[in-house]
Amino acid sequence: MDDQNTFDILLLIARPAAGKSEIIDYLKRTEPETRRQRFHIGRFGEIDDFPMLWTWFEEDAILAEMGRPRLHTTPDNYFKDHYLWDLLIRRI
Repeated sequence: MDDQNTFDILLLIARPAAGKSEIIDYLKRTEPETRRQRFHIGRFGEIDDFPMLWTWFEEDAILAEMGRPRLHTTPDNYFKDHYLWDLLIRRI
């Protein structure tokens, strides 16, 4: 934490539709001083992995419709290779 007693980094990790976006929205709407006092969160930016994942799954669906091999995912929507998790983390 910095000298203002706030987190330097905070990760929200949860299953899809678990309420992460609602928490972020609430924090953004909370007055900065209240947010700092109650939650130890100062100014913040967010990085969302959803658009990256959506693109991979969308591209693979299109490729499959075209009769081409999928790049990232299996037909039952799992990553084809474990290293794709590492790629996603590096992109974030």
